[in-house]
Amino acid sequence: MSFLKKVTDMVEDTADLLSNALGKPDTVAPSGRPQPVQKTAYLITFNPRIPSEGNKGLIEVMGWKNPEELAAQYIADLREVSGGYANYSIVKRDVVDSFPAKVDGFVYDPDKFVVSWHSKGKDGGGFHTPDWTDYHKLVAQFNIIPQINEGKFDEVWFFGFPYGGFYESRMAGPALFGATPRP
Repeated sequence: MSFLKKVTDMVEDTADLLSNALGKPDTVAPSGRPQPVQKTAYLITFNPRIPSEGNKGLIEVMGWKNPEELAAQYIADLREVSGGYANYSIVKRDVVDSFPAKVDGFVYDPDKFVVSWHSKGKDGGGFHTPDWTDYHKLVAQFNIIPQINEGKFDEVWFFGFPYGGFYESRMAGPALFGATPRP
């Protein structure tokens, strides 16, 4: 199989996966393109307060980008790269003043996390392993399944931080496709 054929097949497979994930278009516009889809998201941002830093949020202490601005840019990027097909809006927001629990139950102490961050690269980095967040606990904590079943939103976006234990994406539910492992 030629390289070009492999790339073409990969692009077609990806388009099929996205179509399945976003929903099949109900109608086609006069241009022959599918009608745009509207999807909603619940944005959950982890920004624990750091006592040794005057109770400022971790995002501010570390000088990281504003999650609201990142989410807005992500929405704009999805709209642009999909040619206007994928349109998202955030319909619910929560800012969480704690660290998420890891799969083994470990939760960072806020001040110790900052010390680990500043010493990373020395003494093995000082971060906990296993690093993975307990997604089952988060789904229960934020009552996600009933809210999705009630149609309150289509997706949940967790905004975390390095060593927070988050995958780039996770999927749950009956209509998964092979982009990420099951939680």
